[in-house]
Amino acid sequence: MNRSTFPRMATAIGAMLIIIGIILVAKRLLNALIVSTDFAQDYVAAMALRSGTSIYQRFTETELRSLMSGSERLVHVRQELQNFHPPFNALLVLPLTLFPYDIAALLWAILSIILYFWVWWFIGRELAITLPRHWLVLLTGLALCWYPFQAHLALGQLSLLLTAWVVGSWSMLRQRRDVPAGILISLACLMKLFPGLLLVYLLVRRRWRAIGSAVVSGGGLFLLILVTVGPDDTARYLTSIIPHDAEHYGSVVGNFSLPATIKRLFIGNYLVRPLVEAPPVATTLVILSSLAGVSLLAWQIGRVPPAPENETTAFALVCVAMLLLSPISWSHALPLLALPAGLLLRDLQASPRPTTTVLFLLALFLISLPDFDVAYWLMQHYAPERIPWYAALLFFPSTIGLALFWWVVSQRFQFQPEPPATGDGR
Repeated sequence: MNRSTFPRMATAIGAMLIIIGIILVAKRLLNALIVSTDFAQDYVAAMALRSGTSIYQRFTETELRSLMSGSERLVHVRQELQNFHPPFNALLVLPLTLFPYDIAALLWAILSIILYFWVWWFIGRELAITLPRHWLVLLTGLALCWYPFQAHLALGQLSLLLTAWVVGSWSMLRQRRDVPAGILISLACLMKLFPGLLLVYLLVRRRWRAIGSAVVSGGGLFLLILVTVGPDDTARYLTSIIPHDAEHYGSVVGNFSLPATIKRLFIGNYLVRPLVEAPPVATTLVILSSLAGVSLLAWQIGRVPPAPENETTAFALVCVAMLLLSPISWSHALPLLALPAGLLLRDLQASPRPTTTVLFLLALFLISLPDFDVAYWLMQHYAPERIPWYAALLFFPSTIGLALFWWVVSQRFQFQPEPPATGDGR
């Protein structure tokens, strides 16, 4: 293939992928309107907040019909529903309860699509990545068809808003605007717990103003939650919902974090039969691996001299670590890898190295596999028995892909050369 042929072929393939991606997006949006999604939990919780009832009650079919007007099909599919999300989510979705559920879900999906492409555009601009037109068309098609993005839309998730906050905090830190960076980090931590790992980065790099801003703004927002949601539901989330999520989803198929992989081997769940039932072994390995991962991350961040490129690399490394070390990680959260992927793409353009290129592409391939589709196939294949542990290893690729991302990104750290010898023997 000569140089003149490839751009035309890449453009044609990219255009075809864009068309396929748009069709898939339309199907995901339709799916979100007729099947109960994560957004449905947040919407119902926000409606309950408006009506002055608990956001964590078990909503019956009658209550759903009164709360979720405009979505009779959804109520028909899901006869009861309970919210297992943070109370902050209900506050975020509250403005959308001014619309019927179908319209609200569509608006949220449109916002997610806008945020998705904004994140990629913004990172490209900040990192000064320039792409020829044919590559831009091809990558746009691939981005539209990317399984984690499609899963995000189908599930009605909030991870793209979380990603926008994390990327925004990175940009603010680059500009030494630590106060707004801390506010964005506190918002992310109230939505999910794992962005709290960014505090390790701030602590090691001694960004005290950003830490103070995150603590103060997070405390203020927590007080707002106490006032609006109420102390009972806030306490229920902390003492009941979080333990429920950890127990129910800590080892479930589709959760590709390192702790989940360990738990599937030594505890299992209602879908997976473990290698051996050894909960103490699982607990010990999870604790040790988590401590080792956080310690490694802190050591890698702290050993490099201050430099803009090192700061960006360190932040990108945290984006990988928060997904790998979190007790619960789903494919819809993988857009958080946009920053490390952008850095590696820029390296690939500037000075491609065969080993790094192969590992980067392999990592992208592994995290892009349709894990929920694989889970569904395995459940059908082994029904009514549980999936054996060796078959459940098919969920391991995303974990391996994240580990490869960690290794490749960590190789970007730049060190100052050693000072030359004086020649006087000292």
